[in-house]
Amino acid sequence: MKNVVPKKVRAKRSKMLRGLSVKKRRAFYESQLGTIRTVLFEGENKEGYINGFTENYIKVKYPWNPELVNTLHKIKLTEIDTDGLVRFEFENELVII
Repeated sequence: MKNVVPKKVRAKRSKMLRGLSVKKRRAFYESQLGTIRTVLFEGENKEGYINGFTENYIKVKYPWNPELVNTLHKIKLTEIDTDGLVRFEFENELVII
C-alpha cells in the first residue's frame, strides 16, 4: 500500500490516544463523585476485592465479599483510588428488581 504510516508514528499516536482515554475517564469519574448510583457486583475475587459497574459504567471496587456477587446495591461515589477505580459508601441494602 502507498502512504503507510511508519510504525514509530503509529506507536506514538496510539500512546497519545491511550493517555487521552485515561484523562477523559478520570474527568468523567470526578464529575460523578457525590452522586448516588446502582452498582452490579461481578463474581470474581481480584486480589482481595470485588469489582462492579454502575449503570453508567463507572468501575468500583470493594473488599471481597462473596455475598455481593451478582447483586445490585445503591451506593454513593466518594473518591477515586490510586488505581483509578472509584470508592463508595453503601446508601442502603440490596436493590430488588
